[in-house]
Amino acid sequence: MVLLFVTLFSMSALFGDRVNEDELARLRAENLSLQEKYDKLRATVTDVGNKFDELVQKELAIRSLFNLPEVSGEERQLGTGGPMSASMFSMSAVGRTAAVTEAELDRLVKLSQFETERYQEIEGALVGLKDKLAHTPSIWPTRGWAMRGFGMQNDPFTGYPEMHRGIDISNAIGTPVVATAIGRVIYAGYDPGGLGNLVAIDHGFGYVTRYGHMSKLLVKNGQAVTRGTVIGLMGSTGYSTGSHVHYEVYRNGRPLNPRDFMLNQQ
Repeated sequence: MVLLFVTLFSMSALFGDRVNEDELARLRAENLSLQEKYDKLRATVTDVGNKFDELVQKELAIRSLFNLPEVSGEERQLGTGGPMSASMFSMSAVGRTAAVTEAELDRLVKLSQFETERYQEIEGALVGLKDKLAHTPSIWPTRGWAMRGFGMQNDPFTGYPEMHRGIDISNAIGTPVVATAIGRVIYAGYDPGGLGNLVAIDHGFGYVTRYGHMSKLLVKNGQAVTRGTVIGLMGSTGYSTGSHVHYEVYRNGRPLNPRDFMLNQQ
């Protein structure tokens, strides 16, 4: 009886050891599988992080290109980072990998939300900039040859130097003259000051353009125009020696060199 009990006990211990070894082998295999999965996940997270950094660099480039306010590096960190938690030192390798991966994913989620908000800010700013650009003079007002330039020039009648607040573009009578940006006509009539048939357009954002000496006006006071709208035909009315258009650009009441606002090719 005693022998039977000893035999059964030995068999039970042997079977238990075998079960423990099998269970341990299974756990080790699961642990290795989890480690491999987390390693792959970490690689994916790293790749996402690199692409996110590229996205941030593009955002910074856009801000620099359009002179938009910058976001400080500290603000971008959102309070992330710091030393490793003491509890992580007692974790297994898989546990530490899981904790680090989870923390990195959480950081990327927060940063992506932050970056989405920054891009929304940029979008709003660029929409406003697009509107401003549409109202900024930027093309030649007509086809022809630039004759008298901006600044101190000799008067064609007296020969004495005087301030010339625009440029003169010469071509045949009847050559179309166009608005150089979106705006509204604030004057269309004869100018007693020497510019003859004159059109003045308020473009908003402080910009006003004037087109003088035309043979015929094709717009009226208060009329809305877009860039490229034909507003009149070139002529030689007023204080003029030949067919041309006198073109002026003002910003906040100050005359500027129109050549700085003629960005296209004829």
